[in-house]
Amino acid sequence: MVKRPEYFAIKRFAPIGIHGRVFRIYQELLNTNPAVHNQMRNASMVNIVGPLVQFARTLPEYVKNTRQLSREARNMLRALLNAKDPIDLLFADLPQALGFHAFKEDEALNAEDMKSFQSRLRNAIAELAGAFGQLVEHIRGIVSEAFGTEKALTDFRKELSKRAAPLITRCTDYRLKPFVAALHKNRGLDKDWIISIGTIACQRPTDAWKDSDLPAFSTRIHDLTRRFLALESLAAAERRQMPKAAEGKTARLISMAKPDGGMKNEVFWVKKNYTKKLKPVVSELVEKYNNEEEIKALFVLLGDYLMTKKEGGK
Repeated sequence: MVKRPEYFAIKRFAPIGIHGRVFRIYQELLNTNPAVHNQMRNASMVNIVGPLVQFARTLPEYVKNTRQLSREARNMLRALLNAKDPIDLLFADLPQALGFHAFKEDEALNAEDMKSFQSRLRNAIAELAGAFGQLVEHIRGIVSEAFGTEKALTDFRKELSKRAAPLITRCTDYRLKPFVAALHKNRGLDKDWIISIGTIACQRPTDAWKDSDLPAFSTRIHDLTRRFLALESLAAAERRQMPKAAEGKTARLISMAKPDGGMKNEVFWVKKNYTKKLKPVVSELVEKYNNEEEIKALFVLLGDYLMTKKEGGK
């Protein structure tokens, strides 16, 4: 600074007049808002600007990128992240972000405007602080919907942990296994558990999601849930089957949805020697009907036959 003084400028700030009133609003905000987490001991510019900028910088990437914020909250976040001059930030950038003009040192501002500024400032901070929590709540709702439950999350986690326990060792699918492991985990905070489910389903840290990840999560969690329930049904069928009856057999869960809205789920026990015996027959069929549409038609006809036969046998 001594060698190249032309590169530096000194600005004087005195908390008087309108700047003093606005400065006290910021000071009160930092004293009472846990989101900004700074208890003021003295009214210095650094003690005001530092916590505000730090608050913005440490927000999850999701909050920094989401469009699910009010215009004022987005503008405020942008002002904090791009802040260069503390005086400009407090008395020009932030007021303009919240829909006011820059507060000049020598102007007057009525009490109603000051109250409105204070309210908008507090609301924008609260919105930014709560945005990720709202995302987590959305995820929780989707998970509950996928499993068809209205139980409290803590109770449902205990139930899921018991249901997932016998599936841990048998599940080897690389997409389903982490999901089953997460369902089995019954320790830690509910919020952290929900975040882990979001990360597993989308294969992206939940705090780094984009807005498009939420609908994608809904699709993926419903798919993972269906696969979990199918595996659970197979495991239950195996437990019900007598050891002798299950010997030399393998189980498959077949699900078919009919055009009229009907749905059929059946566990079929297939003898392993039959599977081996009929493999050449399948190869012949595939060779004979090498058109994919014909193969699909064969699959549907066989499925209809099996399901109809099952219904007729009951």
